[in-house]
Amino acid sequence: GWGGRRMHEGTDLFASYGVPVKSTTYGIVETKGWNDYGGWRVGIRDVNNTYHYYAHLSGYTKDLKEGDFLEPGTVIGYVGSSGYGREGTSGKFPPHLHYGMYKFNGRTEWAYDPFPLLKRWEQQEKNAKKNPAAN
Repeated sequence: GWGGRRMHEGTDLFASYGVPVKSTTYGIVETKGWNDYGGWRVGIRDVNNTYHYYAHLSGYTKDLKEGDFLEPGTVIGYVGSSGYGREGTSGKFPPHLHYGMYKFNGRTEWAYDPFPLLKRWEQQEKNAKKNPAAN
C-alpha cells in the first residue's frame, strides 16, 4: 500500500476512464470528497448500517451531495485513477473502481469481501435485461 504497509479492503473493478459508477444500495451519501488513498470518493450508508465505499473516481454526477438519499442503480460518479497523493493526484495506476463494504455494530467497524455480492448483483442485472417482464 501507498505510504507503508496496510491491508487492501475491497474489490478493484478495472474499467475505462469515465465508465459510470452506480450505487449498489438504498442509502444516504455520508461522505463525498478527497481521500489521500482513495482519491475522489463517495461513501453511502445503507439501511442496514453498512458503509459502501466507492474510490478512485474521476468525478461525480452533477448535483450529488452529502445527505442525498439514493436508490440502487443511481449513477454517483465515473471510473478514474485518482488518489495516492495530495488532492487532485491522478494517473498513478490504471483506471478502476475500488469498492469496499464495512459493517458497524455500534462499537467497531470492519471490512468484508464485497465480491460475492458484486457477482450476485451482476447476475441479477443480466437476468433483468434478458427478461424485463419478470421485474
